[in-house]
Amino acid sequence: METRGWEKCSFLVGQIVCDCSLASLFWDLYSICNEPTATVAEVVVGDEIRLSFRLCFSSPMMCRWLELCRLLGPISLSCCMDKPVWSLAACGQYSAKTFYRRVNDGGVRMPHLAAIWKIQIPGQVQVFLWLLAQNRLLTRENLAKRRNMSDQTCLFCLEIETNHHLFFDCW
Repeated sequence: METRGWEKCSFLVGQIVCDCSLASLFWDLYSICNEPTATVAEVVVGDEIRLSFRLCFSSPMMCRWLELCRLLGPISLSCCMDKPVWSLAACGQYSAKTFYRRVNDGGVRMPHLAAIWKIQIPGQVQVFLWLLAQNRLLTRENLAKRRNMSDQTCLFCLEIETNHHLFFDCW
C-alpha cells in the first residue's frame, strides 16, 4: 500500500490504515505517546517508526507496539499530493448515490435480509417480509409520503400507522 502527501496528516489521529484512526485502535499507546499530534512524515522515517513514550512498556504494551508495527509494515511514503478517497464507494469516488444511501439507512445493512429468500415459505410471504424489513409496506405513513394523505392514523387505535405500530404496538 502506498500513502501520498502525509506531511500534514497526523500519524495517530489521521485515518492512515483503516476507516478509523490509530489513536482509536491503539488507545493505550496513544495515551502515553509524547508526540500525539506528530505527522506521518515526522514519525515514519524510511522503514522506522519514530515515536517516544512517557512510560516504559510492559509486556502487553510491547505486544501492542509490535502489533502496530506489523499493521504499518506494508505502508510506504511518496512525495505525491494527497488524493481524497470516498470510503463509502468501492472506487473511492464521491457519488450522490452512495451519500444518499448512507444518509437514508445509515450505511447499515440488515444481515437477515438475504436469509428471507432462503426460507422455505411461499413467495408472497417472502416478498411481504422483505417489504416489512425495508419499511416499504403501504402503511398510512408510507402512503402519505407518496401522495397527499391527511389522515395517517390507525383505524383501530388512532395512533400514527407505521410498520412498527401495526406489528408491535397496536392492539
